[in-house]
Amino acid sequence: MATIRTAADKITATVSAFGKVKESQFNEGSYQSVLFEGGGLPEGKVWRSMTPDQAQGFTRGQAVYLVPTTNKQGKPSYDIELIAPATTTTPQATAQAPSHQAPANAREAYLETLERVGNRYQACITKAKQIWLTQYSEGDLAALPELLHTTATTLFIEANRMTR
Repeated sequence: MATIRTAADKITATVSAFGKVKESQFNEGSYQSVLFEGGGLPEGKVWRSMTPDQAQGFTRGQAVYLVPTTNKQGKPSYDIELIAPATTTTPQATAQAPSHQAPANAREAYLETLERVGNRYQACITKAKQIWLTQYSEGDLAALPELLHTTATTLFIEANRMTR
């Protein structure tokens, strides 16, 4: 059944800390917890567990939206929605900066976005390797770079669709 909610349900939060990578006791693989802090959260903070690859896509201080939902057991949880970095400048800052150079805050936002997207793509490459290593050896994969690249690209596209 579809969950319908308003934009007002979103809670602005900040990535504050990362837990250590731990092995899952319920399935194969590992997980890592990320601490989000925000005014609308219970006790002002909430930990969310995810794969280490997903956790590496975040940076400390990054702003996100947390959207209230429920988990498989019907308990309260939060979906994470990425916020595109703002690149606003004041007219005064624009007048002082040379036309060929972006303002520092826009440049920093761009570099942070590049870092986050790069980490996300690297996570997709790692996942693609995991998928294909069940059927091929490491040497076979090295001989089939397009297979790895195509799979990673598909995962990357899907991951980006999910974060919109």
